[in-house]
Amino acid sequence: MQLTVTGRHVEVTEAMKEHARLKLERIALDCPRILGAHLIMDIEKYRHRAEVVLQGPHLTITCSRETSDMYGSIDQVMHCVEGQLKRYKDRIQAHKPRHAREVRAPLGIMEVGEHASSSVIVRAETIAVKPMHLDEAILQMDLAQFNFLVFLDAVSGRRDLLIRLGEDVFGYHDWNKTKLKGTRLLARMKVFSSEGLEELGSHPRHLRDEKVSIDVLHPGEARERLVASGRNFMLFHNGESGESSILFELRRGGFGLIQASGEQTA
Repeated sequence: MQLTVTGRHVEVTEAMKEHARLKLERIALDCPRILGAHLIMDIEKYRHRAEVVLQGPHLTITCSRETSDMYGSIDQVMHCVEGQLKRYKDRIQAHKPRHAREVRAPLGIMEVGEHASSSVIVRAETIAVKPMHLDEAILQMDLAQFNFLVFLDAVSGRRDLLIRLGEDVFGYHDWNKTKLKGTRLLARMKVFSSEGLEELGSHPRHLRDEKVSIDVLHPGEARERLVASGRNFMLFHNGESGESSILFELRRGGFGLIQASGEQTA
C-alpha cells in the first residue's frame, strides 16, 4: 500500500511517518486490495488533527480525529479506519453478485471566466463510474463523506445519482425518469435514511418520495449560481446538450461537469 503524508502547520518527522506506516500495514493485512492512503496532519494551537483518506476498488474511506497529541490522533484515526473497513466488508460479503461492470464516463473540465458566457468546457477527461447496489452506494457516501455520488446500478448498468440531503439522509435520482416543462425539468427523488445500514441484512429505509424541479441552464450560468450558493455541487438541466447534469468544484481548482448519459467505455 502506498502511503502519502502531508503536514499542515506541522513538521512531519520520520517517527510520525513510521508510526502511521506500521498502523496501516496491519490494516492492509486484512484488506490487501487497498491501493493507497493519504494521511494529513494539522496542528492548530493545542488541537492535533489527523485525517486519513483510504482508496480501494469500489471504496473510498475518509476518517479524521483530533486530540492534544499527534500520535494519539494517528492512533484514533487508524482505529476509525479499521472500524469503517470492517463495516464495509461485512456489507459487501452479504451482497448479491454485480452484473454491471465499471465504465469510464466523460468528465468536462470548465474554465472559469469573468462572466457566465465566458465559462466554457476546455477539455475532456474520464472518471470511473462503479457498479453498486443502492445500499452500497449510500454506505460509500456515508463512509467517505461525499456530497454526491454517480454510480451504475449493479444489476441494470443504468447510471444513477445520489445526493446528500442531511445527516444520514440521501436523495436518489433516476435520471431516466424526467419531464421537461418550459424552463424547468420535473423529476422524482426517492429519499432514504442510512441509519442502521451497517447491520447485516438491513436495507436503506425509504422515507418519502419528492417532486423535484430542476432549472434549465447553460453551463456558465450554472457555474455562476453554484459559486453564489456557497455549495460545492449543483444539479441542473444542460440547455446546450439537453442532458441532466451535475456541476461540481474540483479539488485542484476549476469545475467538473458530468451528464446523465453520454458515451461510456469499459
